[in-house]
Amino acid sequence: MKPALGAAIHAIAPRWGWFVALGVGELILGGVASTNLLAASLASVLVIGAAIAVAGLIQIFHAFSARGPGGVLLWLLAGVVYATAGAIILYDPIFASLTSSLTAGVFITISGIMRVWAGFHARPAAGWAGSSPPERSPSASAPWSLRHGRPLASCSLA
Repeated sequence: MKPALGAAIHAIAPRWGWFVALGVGELILGGVASTNLLAASLASVLVIGAAIAVAGLIQIFHAFSARGPGGVLLWLLAGVVYATAGAIILYDPIFASLTSSLTAGVFITISGIMRVWAGFHARPAAGWAGSSPPERSPSASAPWSLRHGRPLASCSLA
């Protein structure tokens, strides 16, 4: 049985000073980081790169404990990819920072385009902006796919 939240709070209550100190430390570090955003960005990229490189090395060592030749090869390949990515990030953190920002922007843009496309293809024929009002039959409240005889799971966006 998991302890209740109240019990957990009472268990840490004697150490309240450490939580205050942690909060003050985070406030100070956040203030320092906001004064120099480039240095904060590079520091975070370096920490992430080191974590990825270490995870890759651990995965390489773990690969030899996997069962079967396919498992060893798969884990070894994944570990090499991780370790290489971490090494590249550590070698050129500015490039890694710019690349990750650009990649995130591209994925968000693609996601938006796909949502607009899916929205236009999922719209019902009646009741869409500027068209006639929707029908008032009892089945009008059902989803479009069910009104047209197709279960929702069999509908595709293609």
